[in-house]
Amino acid sequence: MPKRVNKNLPDTILPIECSDKSFMESWKPDANLINFPHSFRWALVGNPNSGKSTIIKNHIIRADPAYERVVCCHYDAEGSTEYDDCGEIEYISELPDPKKINPNKCKMLLIIEDMNLSTLNRTEKEKINRLFGYSSSHRGVSLCITSQNPLDIPVSARRMCNIFTIYKIPDLCGLMLMASRTGYKKDDFVQFFKMCTDCHDNITIDLTQNTPAPLRFNMFQRIAKDND
Repeated sequence: MPKRVNKNLPDTILPIECSDKSFMESWKPDANLINFPHSFRWALVGNPNSGKSTIIKNHIIRADPAYERVVCCHYDAEGSTEYDDCGEIEYISELPDPKKINPNKCKMLLIIEDMNLSTLNRTEKEKINRLFGYSSSHRGVSLCITSQNPLDIPVSARRMCNIFTIYKIPDLCGLMLMASRTGYKKDDFVQFFKMCTDCHDNITIDLTQNTPAPLRFNMFQRIAKDND
């Protein structure tokens, strides 16, 4: 039965917490800039060997509180040891079921690494959609997805990401597409990437709530607000 209506409530929207989202973290004073609050959806786009996985590893070792579970969905799940230097890692070769992942809602990170995102079938695209749209917000799963081409990341996933780390890639059209999702203009991106003179240089747009650094160069260097 629905709860009885209370006719004495004020004419304003009251904050009512969702029991499915009790795991959500927020930025703390003096938090490390790479310690993004759980749960988030992070896209990293760059050329091979640019440092995408290294940045994810740096996040893992700085996560506070630490992750209880880290799962890497990898093309070569049986042969990869890429994240072993970050502690106990599970490797899987197929996208998990968004409804069954993380049943205990522990602090979990799912990394979608080296998958051929351009050839995902309809079922796999639906899994990506629900992992980003449901599992992240209702089952306590933070997500990282890496790609060499921003256009390979399914549109629904790109639209739900709230962190973007982007390297200077030859595909200018792809870069401009990312600009529209992050709230910046194409001309802004042109100026940002003038800073990137090394293959490992990157720009991060952080759209998490109350972030202390919405725009960063190489993760830790804040870019002045007048560049927004």
